[in-house]
Amino acid sequence: MPRRRSFSALLALLLTAACGKVEEATIDGPPTADGGGGGVDGAPLVDANRDGAAPDALIVATCNAGNEGELCGEPVCTPTAECGRFEDTCDEVGEQPVTCMVKRCRAASCTVEVEGATEECTRDTDEDSCGEDLCGACSYDNECITTGSRTCAHQVCQAGACGAGPSFTETAACARATDGTSCEGGTTCTAYDGNCLTDCVEDRTCTDRTCGGGTCNPRDRGERRGCAANSVCGMVICSTCGARFDKICTAVGSCINSESCADLCGP
Repeated sequence: MPRRRSFSALLALLLTAACGKVEEATIDGPPTADGGGGGVDGAPLVDANRDGAAPDALIVATCNAGNEGELCGEPVCTPTAECGRFEDTCDEVGEQPVTCMVKRCRAASCTVEVEGATEECTRDTDEDSCGEDLCGACSYDNECITTGSRTCAHQVCQAGACGAGPSFTETAACARATDGTSCEGGTTCTAYDGNCLTDCVEDRTCTDRTCGGGTCNPRDRGERRGCAANSVCGMVICSTCGARFDKICTAVGSCINSESCADLCGP
């Protein structure tokens, strides 16, 4: 509900504001028993405040030639529009225009004037949304799982300011596709075996690890390459003299004698 200004503050506002007078009505009637001027249908001009307290000291009891323009009764104000002019989504204190029935002394009579004014009003914004959710990064149980979660918080108004509310867990934004991606170190291979005796080639075993169906799946395969030039690919023992020499690789599939028995053993 809109909050009215205190009675004293409203009186001060009305005394100092340069408000345009819309309508004026003279209150006729005999003075009341307490010395005040007559009111509408003989009602007292000076009413008690809404809480039952005595009228404000700024209000005079009787209008005469010496108090022109002074208040002679409590103003009654009615809002003419919704509470507005808030600074942001969470601001709880705004303003609203009001029309006030103000009793003033005019020509020694208490008259009612209609004046425009602005008064403070309030609203409750606690728990209203004031921005996009604040979320951390998604976390996953392993490299290949396709579902994860993250911690988020709604931005909500609290005591007139925007801030993070209670946290919650979100999963929808953390879905991902992982099939075919590398996992657990990817591909690893053993060393080449260095066995060039067969066609001057050497072999090794490699293991490829990729995601599939939410798990990491290893797959072994062999790799082969040609032996380096002049790699030993065999040995020759000369039957005539027992000399020995190596056979060497010159290319894949080409294993040749490095020397000859004739040269080593002679005729």
